[in-house]
Amino acid sequence: TVCALYDGEVTKANIEEALVQLEEAHDTAKVGRLYIMFAGHGMPDPKSKGGKSLFCCHDFDPAKAYRTAYPLTELKTKLERIGIKHVCLHLDCCHAGGIFLDSRARQADFTVERMATKPSVCAITAVTADEEAIECGGNGRFTKTLCDQLGKGYAFDAFDKTYVTISEVFNLTFETVM
Repeated sequence: TVCALYDGEVTKANIEEALVQLEEAHDTAKVGRLYIMFAGHGMPDPKSKGGKSLFCCHDFDPAKAYRTAYPLTELKTKLERIGIKHVCLHLDCCHAGGIFLDSRARQADFTVERMATKPSVCAITAVTADEEAIECGGNGRFTKTLCDQLGKGYAFDAFDKTYVTISEVFNLTFETVM
């Protein structure tokens, strides 16, 4: 199943509705993969003490930043409630690395058993929590490079395999962009 939101459709309410539908459709743990991609604008949460980040939805209003943007840590929490075992979030927006701040602050038990029995959410981000994303020709440079790595087969050639892991694709993309 594919759900695509473009331009004016990328509102906080529409994102929330899409996540609720995913959670309702996948309410128990199932083997599967879910890939979600957010491209757009991001900013630090102006009232966050921990450097958390916000994804600026199409209906974003700077005077009401928190109410009209999607907090990335909240997004991660919502994704963890979806019963698909492997969820990969791809973020190409400024300050995207802010999604990781909560998980780094807590002690988490990352055992093989936990990863095999509970949903796992990973994220690949164009930048860290305090960096701005690079755009070239109307596209995020990170995402364009990642798409080239996969679509043109560069990642498969680089590792001489018929499959690649998210970590391999991220590392190759990061090396190419930098």
